[in-house]
Amino acid sequence: MFDEKKKELVRSIGFGGILELPQDNKVSHRFTLWLLSRLDPESRTIVVNGEPVAKMVDFDVKDILGIPAGQLEVTGLVCEDARAKKVFMQQMIGAAANETNSLLAAGRVVKKQYSGKMTKKQCDNFKVSFVVFVVGHFLAPTTRNNVGNSSFWGALRDPDQISQYNWAEYVLKNLVDAAIKVFYLDNVKLGSFSVVNLELPRACVFSQEHLDHMIKVLGRLPENGDEVSDMHKETLHTIMRGSKELIELLGPAMNKLSMITSAGVKETYSVLHAGYVPVAERRVFGTVWVQHECPTPITLLGYNLRTELSEEGWLTGAMMDAITRCNMQLDNITYRKVSRRWRHYLPASFADAVIGGSRNIDGEGMRVHFTGNQIGYEVPNCRMIIAPVCYVGKWSCYYWDFMNKKIPWYSGAHHDWVVSVMTEAICKCIDAFFMGWEVDWSGWEHCYPTQVGPRCN
Repeated sequence: MFDEKKKELVRSIGFGGILELPQDNKVSHRFTLWLLSRLDPESRTIVVNGEPVAKMVDFDVKDILGIPAGQLEVTGLVCEDARAKKVFMQQMIGAAANETNSLLAAGRVVKKQYSGKMTKKQCDNFKVSFVVFVVGHFLAPTTRNNVGNSSFWGALRDPDQISQYNWAEYVLKNLVDAAIKVFYLDNVKLGSFSVVNLELPRACVFSQEHLDHMIKVLGRLPENGDEVSDMHKETLHTIMRGSKELIELLGPAMNKLSMITSAGVKETYSVLHAGYVPVAERRVFGTVWVQHECPTPITLLGYNLRTELSEEGWLTGAMMDAITRCNMQLDNITYRKVSRRWRHYLPASFADAVIGGSRNIDGEGMRVHFTGNQIGYEVPNCRMIIAPVCYVGKWSCYYWDFMNKKIPWYSGAHHDWVVSVMTEAICKCIDAFFMGWEVDWSGWEHCYPTQVGPRCN
């Protein structure tokens, strides 16, 4: 462990973010190789399915790892003489004359304990040794275990100027596995499981458990011949064949389903792509199709509807909120002659905040979703509260049946956790926003829905 003096020296050279990084002993090499195989080195962009996902620049690495991105370029020594380089590093590190392994020497200096005040020479040796140790073992490791990577030694000539060099660009050039991994996860969209924390350095936000869950959500892209499930294979094929024949019989020629058969892929049925049928002109899709201001603004373009609601489209929180508001509007029309409603919807942002660990879930920002002017009924009179939740890459809809004290949900460990934290959050909001609404949370039953949902009498 570093004492405060050593930590101060590390921060003085701009590497303070390294001190905040979590220990990760279980790096997924398979996932790292998957990322590297999809990195376009020319544009420094990670490309998945032909689409650019994240473009990397030096300031991204600076934010992720907490290392300097100064104006000076990190370079090696001008001198090419191996003996001269060795002497230079021995002097800068403070190693013995017979020391041949610069990485080991740097490690000894970094770990050395000082009983009294450190001299200027000792401080300089520590600064250089720390950079050599971190670069050699983490930022740009090589198989040259005795001397490590020497392409940055030129930036160590003046220990007080280390922070003025662009170490982030140097790391980016060397394609650091950890930086690429965290950068990708930090930019890919996973709904409510995306990390929205703005804490720096960004890498400290991702615990090993969080990384494992996100990698599981992303998964490996299916290869040709991969079997998704054997359980309902024959039933699925029977249904799809019948559906295909019906669509071809009733539908126009331009909307025929494609049936792909190859040695790798057994049978696949799908529309060719989301924009195959020219429903509207291209410019029309760039205009606003859905706009709703209360309780929070929602604006959706035609492109959003076409891509998110088409096959394999990903529903955003805004789209899910638009759908739930449509349901609420239909309820208001259906029951316009009565003052009560049997259900109340919460926005997708509520679950996002809960799963994201918000400490202000019962604050004024959430009050509008329980007592806002757009709600024309008393929420305590509703039979149930319904909440759309996006977790582990999938949307689910949970509801709390206050009449029967039941919470229908699908089996699975992640559902158990979500139900628990969501119930706790709803309890906090009820206590904060409603006077006299006492809910007995004891004896609530978790059940699996097997019948048609409840009707409004």
